[in-house]
Amino acid sequence: MNRSDSFLPFIDVLTGLVGLAIFINIILALDMSESDKIPVRVMLREEGAPQRTKERRPVYVICDGAGISVGDTVLPVPKSYEENNRLENAIQKEVERVGESGHVLALIRPEGYRAFEAVRRTVDRLGFRLGYEPVTSDWEIVKQ
Repeated sequence: MNRSDSFLPFIDVLTGLVGLAIFINIILALDMSESDKIPVRVMLREEGAPQRTKERRPVYVICDGAGISVGDTVLPVPKSYEENNRLENAIQKEVERVGESGHVLALIRPEGYRAFEAVRRTVDRLGFRLGYEPVTSDWEIVKQ
């Protein structure tokens, strides 16, 4: 037995411990709870945008389970003709306030699909362009 063979059991144990430490780190990383997620804030504002972008500034509509947010107005998902007219009027007023860009951008939360369908039908009827962006439930949307 030469001198280099006497270190093999030590190296085997050391390799096993390193592998175990890596395994424990992977398990701990995968087991992170929901509360450890980094919060996401979506800021709805435009700074330093080129002039052609400012002319096409969208109207933001937030669709979630609680209803439809158009500007500062929160409306329920329309179930009647009158509620649908209120949504049409709110979108029309917000488009005029923003600068008549004719572009509506819907931010859709997972529980807001029914609300988005109502917004889509209303925007089509009004003749505006519609864009949409899915957002998760835990994103905070800040209007500025």
